[in-house]
Amino acid sequence: MRGRIAAISLLLGLLGWLGQASATAQEADRGDVALTDVTVQDGRVRFLVTGLDRGSGAAALTGTVKLRVDGYSVAAQAAVPEVQPELAPRTTMLVIDTSGSMAGPLLDEAKAAAGSFLDAAPEGDRIGLVAFADRPVLLAPPTAPRAVVRDAVRGLSAAGQTSLYDAVDLALTALGTEGDRQVLVMSDGPDTVSALNLPGLLNRTQAGDARVDVVSVRPAADGATDPQQAAIAQAGGGQVFRAQSAGEASQVFRDQAAQDSTTVAVDAALPPGLTASTARLQLTLPWGGRTVEIDTTTPLAAGTAPVGEIAPEAGESWPWLAAGLAGVFGAVALIVVALVAVPRSVRDRRRVQKLVARYGAEGRGPASPSNGLRDGALREGALELAERVVARRGIGERLAARLDRAAVAWRPNEWLLLCVAVGLAATAVLGLLLGSPSAGIVLGAPVGWLGPRLFLSVRASRRLAAFGTDLPDALQLVASGLSSGYSLPQALDSVVRLGDGPIAVEVGRALAQSRLGTPVEDALEQVADRMDSVDFRWVVMAIRVQREVGGNLADVLLQVAETIRERAWLRRHVKALSAEGRLSGVILAALPPVIGGYMYLVRPEYAGALVTEPLGLVMLAAGAVMLVIGMIAMNKIAKVEL
Repeated sequence: MRGRIAAISLLLGLLGWLGQASATAQEADRGDVALTDVTVQDGRVRFLVTGLDRGSGAAALTGTVKLRVDGYSVAAQAAVPEVQPELAPRTTMLVIDTSGSMAGPLLDEAKAAAGSFLDAAPEGDRIGLVAFADRPVLLAPPTAPRAVVRDAVRGLSAAGQTSLYDAVDLALTALGTEGDRQVLVMSDGPDTVSALNLPGLLNRTQAGDARVDVVSVRPAADGATDPQQAAIAQAGGGQVFRAQSAGEASQVFRDQAAQDSTTVAVDAALPPGLTASTARLQLTLPWGGRTVEIDTTTPLAAGTAPVGEIAPEAGESWPWLAAGLAGVFGAVALIVVALVAVPRSVRDRRRVQKLVARYGAEGRGPASPSNGLRDGALREGALELAERVVARRGIGERLAARLDRAAVAWRPNEWLLLCVAVGLAATAVLGLLLGSPSAGIVLGAPVGWLGPRLFLSVRASRRLAAFGTDLPDALQLVASGLSSGYSLPQALDSVVRLGDGPIAVEVGRALAQSRLGTPVEDALEQVADRMDSVDFRWVVMAIRVQREVGGNLADVLLQVAETIRERAWLRRHVKALSAEGRLSGVILAALPPVIGGYMYLVRPEYAGALVTEPLGLVMLAAGAVMLVIGMIAMNKIAKVEL
């Protein structure tokens, strides 16, 4: 049964990741859809949705239009006007490669393609021309008459090398900063002589807010796109077109010249009692077999509203998200069933093992093969694999010691398997919440490594603190027993019977070993090593010295207890004096993730690049590494060794 649950959880998790990839792809292809011209009159709101693919005109509008105004669902009607509103003029810079490699048919092809663009572009569009060889030259600014641009195209000649980067930079500068802008590049190869490097151009292109498309007239023999051209187009939100003939290049230029978009008019009733001057509009529009979602806050007054923030085109992506969440919850359920809901017979066996362990040779012998965690073929195989990893890496003894110190009754291979499960679950959850599998991996993988280690460290520290707190009282109890005539084992047994907490458990394990032949001093020395307690090592040393040279052990233990109390007081005093430094370290360490998370929630369009762009992920990882280094440094400064 549990094997079936594991298989279903794995399948749902894979479906969730596929859904994330699908949603990401849809988001990348959603286009420049915008909500404009919002007007309010007679209790109704009217606006336009622009930038939709033309498709089949009114036939592309299918299904029911849904609109929410400030969270209230309202009845809405949408229609495609027979007369489309006049679109705002577009500014385009044609960037033509005139290097020596373009001489002959390629340059003729470029001239023909540029002429096709000029013929197909609407009259109101502004078109400029940049030619580049050894250096770029602005032959016609966007404000020049169309005839001037045609003459400049006819006069192009090929000679020199290729300054592609400088040419695109010059075109972006000539475009200006207002309106719909595009750079259309035609080139046959990579840059060779530009003063500007590729990273600088990519930053310039991303900051320019203009679309950059590249037409490659000499594609690679293997069909691959030139990496420089691909990087430029990606930075500019465009794409690379491959043209192997003059006809193909001209067709690409004609397609780019046509403003191929449709406007839809939406009319809806406002919710009763709405008095705010602004409102949040959430529109779901079925268009051409897909779903367009727009979410924007706009003034409720006549005039043109700001362009809305466009949500990813959901389509059918929500079932994938649901499947991913189901996979995460299924994995959590599997962990609970496998690790917590152990059969009663197994719990009984563990109870017996704990009773026997009190009197065993090492206090914690090998676990029974019929362990509840290993019931089932799936878990058994996973545990065997984890055991081989532990043995190969040589971390079994160290991990077993840490588990023992934290009083976690797990074997090293079981703990390693749990760390992997925690890392995978954190990766899946963060990937779903952030909408980026890459961000989930970058942020979730460290959780699987740091989370369990932090848990063991905190648990061991608390257990050691409780051990040290109870140690002086336990020594006083042993000294009282020795003064009353008890032997050392009998006095130690009173600590086990009357005490509680880690001190009673560890002393009980030492007594169990002594009953099986181990000297009491050696058994207590193992307790000191297991708990990593300097104070308890003093106790063991005092017992060894008394056994060798004689003396009153009760008085010695009382003096040791008093010394331990004074050391504890000094630790608390130093901790109070260094509290300000430690608090400053905590605040400085918490500020970056807290501020970053706040910015991501408040301004996702500003901070979202950190989890969606490759460069942002690299910066995020580098920042996390530097933050960890800073935390370690501040901890060393604020920590006082006694």
